[in-house]
Amino acid sequence: MERSKERERISQNEEVTATLRQLGLTFVQAKIYIALNQIGEETTIDTIAKTAKIARQHVYEPLKVLEKMSLVQRVVDVPPKYEVLPVKETLGILMELRKKENCELQKKIDFVIKNLQKNQTKKATPKK
Repeated sequence: MERSKERERISQNEEVTATLRQLGLTFVQAKIYIALNQIGEETTIDTIAKTAKIARQHVYEPLKVLEKMSLVQRVVDVPPKYEVLPVKETLGILMELRKKENCELQKKIDFVIKNLQKNQTKKATPKK
């Protein structure tokens, strides 16, 4: 029975990781974000690394990015500690970033369509 629960937990973590990646996080950023949520309180980089099963030296940069994205906040302490901000709020931030990216992509697509159609029109015009 324990194996079944463990497999279910792993499957859920994989699904959460996949969703976070679709929202724009890297694999490592997603693992750190999930680990911080699992810990549920201010914690050190060592604890984050152990919970996320990532080498400590690979936690620093992704953690800075998560902090810049306002998904995580640094708590002034020695050693420094980090905590995740409320999930609903942080996922809203990720959705907004994704919407902006999609709007920018749509503008680029419109530009490409306009330019490619112009080229097709020139080729379709019979030469005199």
